[in-house]
Amino acid sequence: MKCPNCGTEIDADSRFCTNCGASIIGAAQSAPASDPEAGTGGAPFSSQPAPSASRDQLNATAEKGKQVAAGYWGFLVRTLKHPIQASYEETSKIYGYISIGLASFFLALGFALMMHNVVSAVTGFYSSDVPAPSMVGPFFGIFFSLAILFLLVAVITYAVVHLAYKAATPFHVFISQYAGQATLGVFASALFFLFELVKLNNFLTAILLVLGIGLFYQPFASIIFTYKNNGTFDRLYTYLITTVVVGIAQSIFISVVALSLLSQIVSELQGLFGSNPFGGY
Repeated sequence: MKCPNCGTEIDADSRFCTNCGASIIGAAQSAPASDPEAGTGGAPFSSQPAPSASRDQLNATAEKGKQVAAGYWGFLVRTLKHPIQASYEETSKIYGYISIGLASFFLALGFALMMHNVVSAVTGFYSSDVPAPSMVGPFFGIFFSLAILFLLVAVITYAVVHLAYKAATPFHVFISQYAGQATLGVFASALFFLFELVKLNNFLTAILLVLGIGLFYQPFASIIFTYKNNGTFDRLYTYLITTVVVGIAQSIFISVVALSLLSQIVSELQGLFGSNPFGGY
């Protein structure tokens, strides 16, 4: 062994260093305990989880996603067959939001594609050198606008039903009930996008666009006349009040959003043609 003070080799049973006279016993007692990991190269022990744990978590997430997708598809089928009856059955709280999101997505995608085709045709007519416009900005604008608009109508309907009918239904459950009666609108929106994608029929595509939006308005009427009324307010007056409130809110919302989207589209055209979108015509 070596002296901890001067490093001179000494006997293992020595009490003092023969070179410097330092006490070996005291130094040995004050020395830190040896690291049990020193024999393994001094590398710190890694407590990282095994790769299988990450795979298990991914598999669990994927399985949960499959269950949600399968459950939502069953919800769509049931509410498509019996919109009013099936929508009032117990279901998940998130299905209503999924329906609103899907309908808004398909409508926005189809509408953006429609505008892209129209603007491309116009630009191609006036000049073949003008690049096709980008509709990414209008797509997101239309998507969020429609989602907020559909949700706004549902919120107004919930507030009226809650006050007039003294309903105690939780808000998220009511959204699923509302969207369940608009399931046909989800399919109409998907068909609108597909027809616009393949450019099948302009007239039928326009009808599907109107249906996709309009069918997400009709649940406020069907709910007013089918919801359990625990109050004394007449359903007809409830319907009239809801219609007026929805109309006012829709007018304000559309006027603001439509102006914003229109200015965005005009900006896209000005970026393509300059200050005059039609090149002097």
